[in-house]
Amino acid sequence: MNNLYFVIGSESFSQSVGIGSTQFAPKNTLDVAGGVAIGTGYAGSSTAPSNGLIVQGFIGAATNSAYCPLTISYTSSGSPGISNDVGFQPGTLGTSHEALFNVSYAQYNDPNGQYMGVFNLVEPGLGNNYGKLIGTYNWLHGGIAASTTAGSYGSYNNITCGFGETVDTLFGTYNLMLQGSGVSTPNATFGNYTKVGLSESFANPFGNVYGDYVTAQSGTPVSTIYGLYVDDLASKVTGSAYGVYCAGNQLNYFGGNTGIGTIIPAFKLDVNGNTNVSTNNGYWIGGSEVLWINGAENLFCGVSAAPSNTGAANTFVGSYAGSDNTTGSENTCVGEFSGPVNQNGSENVSVGCLAGYSQNGGS
Repeated sequence: MNNLYFVIGSESFSQSVGIGSTQFAPKNTLDVAGGVAIGTGYAGSSTAPSNGLIVQGFIGAATNSAYCPLTISYTSSGSPGISNDVGFQPGTLGTSHEALFNVSYAQYNDPNGQYMGVFNLVEPGLGNNYGKLIGTYNWLHGGIAASTTAGSYGSYNNITCGFGETVDTLFGTYNLMLQGSGVSTPNATFGNYTKVGLSESFANPFGNVYGDYVTAQSGTPVSTIYGLYVDDLASKVTGSAYGVYCAGNQLNYFGGNTGIGTIIPAFKLDVNGNTNVSTNNGYWIGGSEVLWINGAENLFCGVSAAPSNTGAANTFVGSYAGSDNTTGSENTCVGEFSGPVNQNGSENVSVGCLAGYSQNGGS
């Protein structure tokens, strides 16, 4: 006999039951040696994976209120209650197409608890080598000729506090990266890594691409909001510490005021402290260099003042002052076009507009 059918009403059985193609002694209330199909649409028509399980309806783990393909509810006396809703088979829940949807909420008050939408602990073990460690990897591929008007999100965090709730810290994404003993030093470690490219050569180009985008609803009561906040790294690491590192020649745009050494900048650039410009560079206004040193013990102030100077100890103040000076040294020219043609003369003094205009050489 290949098949055995039972139709059971309200009877109860105290024995363990084993189901399989060969006889074995069951160790649990129900042991199944093979695949299992559950549901009227699957039973008798669909083949379960080898030693696996297919379920037509919803599955509830530690809960009798399953409302998505897999609902897991976990509560213990030592940790907060967490409900993780994992919805597979996109498109089966009406207009919802979540491949992975997580909801975390506290089932009781725990002021010291942590509530996480996704928590990844990836540990290869002591002394083990590995290629990559990935906490969360998102590959969003819309397919050929696919389009979207709502946007595509690698990670989307909607954090909503309940009425009257007091929260110390909210994390959209929290990355904890620890290097274990005996593991070779990684070449690079990324909290978040964003790479943009086209999957096909004929794909449509991107519009705006944001590595991180931070916004807030209008009227949101916030004491302080940080688009990017970097802790004091220099006091905690042994190597170089960069709050922000931008490699390459890309543009960097700051729409508001920027403060260095001050958290309340009053100007587009507000610096509380000293500034330094490397040799042969200077200060520009309106696209023209107006203040620089260019050489040893020189001071040049004015548009095109001594642009080709290689001499030392010169002071040229005014537009085109000492404009042709090359090797001359210890000259002082103050005024527009003062000493403009002198190239190699030294120890000359010209004060006033066009002063020393024709002098070339001499001391």
